[in-house]
Amino acid sequence: MPQWDLGNCEFATVDGDRQRSVTFFTHVEVTGDRSQPLPEDALKRLISMLIVSRLDTSALSEACESLIETYRWTFNPKLTLPAEPPRQTLPVKPKVKFVEAQPIEFDEE
Repeated sequence: MPQWDLGNCEFATVDGDRQRSVTFFTHVEVTGDRSQPLPEDALKRLISMLIVSRLDTSALSEACESLIETYRWTFNPKLTLPAEPPRQTLPVKPKVKFVEAQPIEFDEE
């Protein structure tokens, strides 16, 4: 896998309309021993930022919603579920009543 020279890595994207534009400029500066691989979290963050900067409008909306939900799930206090109430089992003894069928009587008139 080819290594990137991240000593001076930059990328940008521009969003806007006829009246205004916004330029997002990302500069990555790596210090220390460049022969060592980047920390895994730093590489994931860099790749995520690069991908987000390249998304089209509809994909950007979906990615934004997903990131917001992930953020909420990560930083909101974890919900604790109440303990399950103890189960109680009762023996079931069906009451069966046998009834003798009465013959049907017809009045013959």
